[in-house]
Amino acid sequence: MPTDSPMASLVEPEKPKLADWAYGELRRYIIEGVLPPGTRLVESKITESLRISRTPLREALRRLEQEGLLERHLGGGLRVTDVSMDEIHEIMDMRALLEGHCAALAAAGISAGEMAQLVQAHHEAERAIHSHDLAALTEANTQFHEGIVGAARAPRFTAIIDGIRESVLRFRSEALSDELTRQHSFEQHTEILRLLQAGDATGVEALMREHIRDIEKHLTSTRRGTS
Repeated sequence: MPTDSPMASLVEPEKPKLADWAYGELRRYIIEGVLPPGTRLVESKITESLRISRTPLREALRRLEQEGLLERHLGGGLRVTDVSMDEIHEIMDMRALLEGHCAALAAAGISAGEMAQLVQAHHEAERAIHSHDLAALTEANTQFHEGIVGAARAPRFTAIIDGIRESVLRFRSEALSDELTRQHSFEQHTEILRLLQAGDATGVEALMREHIRDIEKHLTSTRRGTS
């Protein structure tokens, strides 16, 4: 089909804007810790690394600043924001309440297919623990929690949890930073699966809340130890 045809735009995928692409790349670097908190962003280095001009880069940086992932610092320019302990406590409070309730709802009506996906994510986590692959473990754990929230079939709760997910993703690797914590978390996931399979809404809600509180305790301890 000729590129000047009025139908071309309907059948040919639109090329992503450079600003959208740069935003996605930088956002991923921040969430995955490639650009850790406090990192000062130098435009000239980023344009060279991403091979884009300053105009789309500045648009991407504005979006990240609006989302709170970047902040202005006193010396001028932008740097990656950190998540304070107060913010972590607030986020984990919300997670404990919301995900605990979603776990109870899931226990009442989770499908065989949804349960199979949770079991698969749990097996992936076990393999990641044995191979000491922290990236794979955090991804498997994220799929496990997201699977339970999805099985609750509570779109308003899901929307709220989605709203705080970005903040959670930024310290999910930190939450599993030592072997004992990883093993304890895995054992709790094993018991959560058992309670879901048994349809024990009360038990799984209590355990999910305890599980998230334990993650919060570990984060608090880790940050105090490095402060």
